[in-house]
Amino acid sequence: MKIPFETVTIALKQVRFSELEPIERKNLNFFFPGYADDRVFEEYEFPQSSPMHGATDRGFDVVQDNSVPRRFAGDFSLPRSRYYTVCRNSKGEDGGTLVNELRAYGNAIDTGFYYIVDSAENSEAAAYFRQYIISDASALFCVIRDTPSFPSPYANLVEVDRRVHRDLLVAVIPTTISMQTFERVIDLRIPETRDWFVRAFTNAKDEITGQHFFPVAGPLDDFSRILPSLLAQGIGDPRGATQGAGLWLRTLGAEALIFPSARSNAFVECKNGHIGDFAGWNLVDYRDAPDPTIKGFVDFSPEWDEFPIFGHHKVTDGPDSEADPVVYRETRILTDGDGALSIEGLAEQIEQAYSTLHWFHFSKRFKQVLETDRANAFAQIAFLLAGATDGQVVRENLAKSASMLVMAVLGEEAALQNLRNIKSAMIEAGSQSEADLLSDYIEFCISEQSL
Repeated sequence: MKIPFETVTIALKQVRFSELEPIERKNLNFFFPGYADDRVFEEYEFPQSSPMHGATDRGFDVVQDNSVPRRFAGDFSLPRSRYYTVCRNSKGEDGGTLVNELRAYGNAIDTGFYYIVDSAENSEAAAYFRQYIISDASALFCVIRDTPSFPSPYANLVEVDRRVHRDLLVAVIPTTISMQTFERVIDLRIPETRDWFVRAFTNAKDEITGQHFFPVAGPLDDFSRILPSLLAQGIGDPRGATQGAGLWLRTLGAEALIFPSARSNAFVECKNGHIGDFAGWNLVDYRDAPDPTIKGFVDFSPEWDEFPIFGHHKVTDGPDSEADPVVYRETRILTDGDGALSIEGLAEQIEQAYSTLHWFHFSKRFKQVLETDRANAFAQIAFLLAGATDGQVVRENLAKSASMLVMAVLGEEAALQNLRNIKSAMIEAGSQSEADLLSDYIEFCISEQSL
């Protein structure tokens, strides 16, 4: 089957780490520490019990590979600078894709609560921040939200005493928007290309072993069936399907791949085979890349995923088995007869995790600024409101409760009113002790705003 290479001229956006000023690098490392991690190879010492112990004494250089494979890279030889979000226009509007991609490398428990504004987006907040950058420039603005008792850890980085200076605190990370032309692109926004990709990839064979890439799960002919495995959660796709695809595409001579983000809801509108509006797509650039160091690929996964998964499949029931994975069951993949594609619900489920992590940040800080009994009680409120139901529902309810509790401590009146309504319902239900605890928390939130 002929490879459906496309020639495209397209607007792309990325954070170019090598071009950042020192304070901008600090900002990136603080909010998204995993994104710019340069600790690929580190010196390693084998344990005493290992037959390789003392290898350095015998003249060997022993290193440990800490690198994380990026999605569709194929192996570690592809530089991290080859990834972009695909923009709708030359202004850099990508529907929030870059923001969502970066957040995957963050640690909300340590950074605390903040929100991000992309200057390229079409919003009032973006228009407000654009006045602070030069014409034609673009940047991400990380806007800090904290309280007097819980000053943002970012304040220590920039040496601002948040107990005294309560002005808006903003971290700036510049982005680069460029128009680029590629001649041999596999563009998964195009219906015919998606059909070719799923059939050719899942029927391909490893040149070294002669095995099919997926000898157990088997071939597919429906792109929507392979999508959940391509959207596997976790940095670098721990499932491995995208790594095999990257290796395969680089071997075929592709200059680039346009693929749906695993962090955003993605869609593309098509009519008569032509691309219309879209959002949530990335591009990986293979041009002039070194030859892959890995030459073969075989995936013995027993089946194709039905939904995107975070974590590994549980292999056995024994004590050494992997923990049950988190399954993103609310993800919906929709298509129509014209070739339109829509991935819905994924971003909302990822947002639930962020909400919970933000709450854990405040819970951890409670123990530092409040008396022990009160801190312990406050730390349990989110779980109290989530209720004792099955695991999937608990995660959803916990995220909703966590978001409401964080917004309340930050002084959002709508969140405070929701908590008051819940307290009233508790009293009516005869749960007076729980209502008293919630009342105490509401009073604490209000007192924070008066400091």
